Amino acid sequence: MRDDLLLATYESGLCLDELGHRQGPRWLLEKLANEARYPEAIITLAIQLYTDARESAEDFRVFVERHSDHFWMLDTLVRRNPSCAEKESILERAIAVHPEANRLRYQLQVNRWSQKAAETEDLQEMQHLYATGEPAVWLALAGNQASPRDLIEQLAAVKDVRLARRIRNRANEALKTISSNN
Repeated sequence: MRDDLLLATYESGLCLDELGHRQGPRWLLEKLANEARYPEAIITLAIQLYTDARESAEDFRVFVERHSDHFWMLDTLVRRNPSCAEKESILERAIAVHPEANRLRYQLQVNRWSQKAAETEDLQEMQHLYATGEPAVWLALAGNQASPRDLIEQLAAVKDVRLARRIRNRANEALKTISSNN
């Protein structure tokens, strides 16, 4: 759709749901987020600003400050990996003053553990991460090629937790890989 038609549609107030679910153009998302406070546009822009290294930390800071009351945005961002440490610090400051700060901080920690779980080759650290009991961490451990067979077997038997099927499937794929390499 041409930009002039998109603008006319936005200004008419019609089809905001349809416009709000678009991935762009950027100017439209900014209007939807900053003027109409359309939730999906806020989330889309926040993710772009947080995860894309081409986006400045300053632009991310301004956006987050403008939408710091938007729980869904913050909850989404704590589950993503930032493009730089400065953006993560900005997010942490925004979380600190939010009414759901404890919950958001914990989810940010789970995301950090998951990153470590996906990358570490240290068996002791893997055991420590497994002991968190966090399904997202277990999913990452199941996909880590350095995870030992006994840990993968434990993960292949996981039941009655969030992500249980995904954890089991990933662990079973890892076990197939281990078996075919032996």
